[in-house]
Amino acid sequence: MGKTKKKYQIVGRYRPALALANDNHVRQEFFCILREMPKLTSLDRALLQRHLLSHMDDMQGFIQMPDDERESFCRVILRDISR
Repeated sequence: MGKTKKKYQIVGRYRPALALANDNHVRQEFFCILREMPKLTSLDRALLQRHLLSHMDDMQGFIQMPDDERESFCRVILRDISR
């Protein structure tokens, strides 16, 4: 029983680091997707935008992205809306 408790304590100590690594990976993937959006067809962009914007975790990544990338992403959305 004592060994099991120690294992849980060790895992508990590493969990924040794992969560941070996962958050960074998700954010990097999110940025890669946004950079590729202008190359997609209008329908694919609309579907991808709907999917991305429906996840609050992704929204945090959107807010934290550099201004020039965010402006480019918004231009793609506005261009699609105006059609």
